[in-house]
Amino acid sequence: MAETIGYKGEELDLLIRQGATFGPFRVTMRNPDTTPVMLDDINFRGQIRKSPNDTTPVASFVFTKPNPGAGIFEFELLASVSAAIPAGATEDDPESQYIYDIEYFDEANRVVPLFYGKAKVFREVTK
Repeated sequence: MAETIGYKGEELDLLIRQGATFGPFRVTMRNPDTTPVMLDDINFRGQIRKSPNDTTPVASFVFTKPNPGAGIFEFELLASVSAAIPAGATEDDPESQYIYDIEYFDEANRVVPLFYGKAKVFREVTK
């Protein structure tokens, strides 16, 4: 049996309410020895797309680092951003199905995947 080496991030599916603020969700990054990852020289990015080959994302996450020395960052979607994501009648309709990922990159341009998965959008009624 062949062995595998590599890392694609943690799978985490999202349910996003169209027109509502999604998050902020707080993440604490730790080294293998449980010390915090220093986030001072690290930047984050993440996008939602209909498919991996789409050239234009339907949404991009906003990231903050409220305590970079403790390895803490947050991500969210603003309500105005989630309102612009097309959705079907239910989150299980094909029109409501998306994919996303979140990664970080450092000043040496190393890119590290953090999260990936499905993003389902639940349609907004009150506007």
